[in-house]
Amino acid sequence: MSEGRVHADLVIDAKKNRLRIYKTTLHELGDPKYIQLLVDPDQRNLVIVAVERKRSGDQTVLIGNSINKPGSSCEIYSGVFIGKLCEITTGMEPGHTYRLKGEIIPSQGIASFNLDMFEMIQQKGEQDGA
Repeated sequence: MSEGRVHADLVIDAKKNRLRIYKTTLHELGDPKYIQLLVDPDQRNLVIVAVERKRSGDQTVLIGNSINKPGSSCEIYSGVFIGKLCEITTGMEPGHTYRLKGEIIPSQGIASFNLDMFEMIQQKGEQDGA
């Protein structure tokens, strides 16, 4: 990674239609009050953008006070959003959980994740080859 960039993780739980953004990622983004999720299907990127206020017509997510707890995360539930991510990401299927590795660019207030760079997280109770 280039200078000034920080590693970030994001979890896509296609079983529970949930996107989990860790507190450390939000902290590196400057502890924003709101975020936006942007997807570029052609470039195969998911970007989290830190924003300070909700703007009319924008799809923004309010970051609640629950992330102030140790080890906490921001969880966003959307079957439509997760379903679309699975559609555009080869190998990502509903019913599984995936970790995306990305980078935070603090000077731009964004965290960027390449949708081709994911790994399936083995769920508790699952066995290899099952």
